[in-house]
Amino acid sequence: MRFLRHRRGHPWGLDFSALGARARSRLAPSVMLIALIAGALGACDEGESAGKAAKLTMCDERCRIKAVRFGGFHSIPYLGDLWPSAVGPRGKLYLAFGDGSGLSACLPVEGLDWWPPPKGTPIPRMTVREAYGEKNEDFCGVNDCAPGKRYPLCPYTRAGLIALEGTLPNLRRCPGRDECLIARHLPTGREKDGRDVKPSSLLFVGRTLYMHLHEPSARPRRGFFIRSHDFGRSWQEIAGSPWGEESNFRVMALLQDRRKNRRWVYGFGVANEIDVDDMRLQRVWLARAPLRRMADYSAWRYFAGLDDDGRPRWAASEKDAKPLEGLATMIQGSALYHRGLGRYLFFSGFSGFAPAEEIGWPNRSGPAEAGYLFEAPNPWGPWALAGKFPGGYIGALIARDGNARRVWFTAAGNTVTYNLHIGRLDLKLR
Repeated sequence: MRFLRHRRGHPWGLDFSALGARARSRLAPSVMLIALIAGALGACDEGESAGKAAKLTMCDERCRIKAVRFGGFHSIPYLGDLWPSAVGPRGKLYLAFGDGSGLSACLPVEGLDWWPPPKGTPIPRMTVREAYGEKNEDFCGVNDCAPGKRYPLCPYTRAGLIALEGTLPNLRRCPGRDECLIARHLPTGREKDGRDVKPSSLLFVGRTLYMHLHEPSARPRRGFFIRSHDFGRSWQEIAGSPWGEESNFRVMALLQDRRKNRRWVYGFGVANEIDVDDMRLQRVWLARAPLRRMADYSAWRYFAGLDDDGRPRWAASEKDAKPLEGLATMIQGSALYHRGLGRYLFFSGFSGFAPAEEIGWPNRSGPAEAGYLFEAPNPWGPWALAGKFPGGYIGALIARDGNARRVWFTAAGNTVTYNLHIGRLDLKLR
């Protein structure tokens, strides 16, 4: 997206001579298609030390899911992408986002060091072209960009958090200037720190909210945890992360598991959020830690394959880790224990192409972007591909309001508009 830069000398900090000077753009679907045709679809990420191609296993009679059918999207006009979620102690849904505002009907700009505005002072309003110098595809895909249409300015954030209540998919929007926003400019809360971080996943352990962040976005050099003891208002970065440039856990999908008797927290790792220069299937890796010690990086153990009796082996060093068989994703994914199914699910919003009619793309024909849903009886597998659905975005499973024949997920960007969407997958069971 394009953002308005500011000038401290102006009473409102606005520099009208530098409109549209900052640019951040999302990946277009056509770029995805070109990259896949030119690249090696099915090859694993270069960070995967074994160097083998990722091979997917199709579900058979051992799977609970026989087929997956796309049930449509419900759009909520909060601007941003990624949208991993976690369910709070009272059922409130917490969602993290990247590269946006987390708000509706306002123009996100950088450098608003006067924010929040002085009490009783109106917020400046601008048209999209005044703010960005041209029509902005991401913003105008969600909002009315007719000539002369003005919107109030609001802060752009690289990573933020909102909380919503209500029944899926009809989550309730919030009144007020900040709507449902809880935090922006994670992890410090200060835009001036200028850190290019994005949320990988989040998880409640009791009343403590943990988030895995990766830095920088897209092709990160490291991943790490932050935590909040006040439901996301303030955050502490947990230093000492071992997940640096050579790690396959720079991006980690924390398993959403709402069972009360769980002892472990599991993390599904990949090297990249998305690699726009080399769109390949990434192998997925597994680690775990005792639930109450997840903030202690030294407590994490890495899946190192199965022993002769089919039981998982766990290693203290990631160097001894093995990728999960039958599981791969092209982009940042999501994991959930589905209580209605008694199965573990892994969600990838984009992992290849399939006939549009076959996967339920409305008004499309020919090959179309496909998301993949995987199933397994254990976090370590055996994993199998349960079904495909309309994809082409990063999204995440939601651990709420599902049943044995339904699961909800989030999506934003690329093949859907650049805002929060709640999607539904209907499951046909064996």
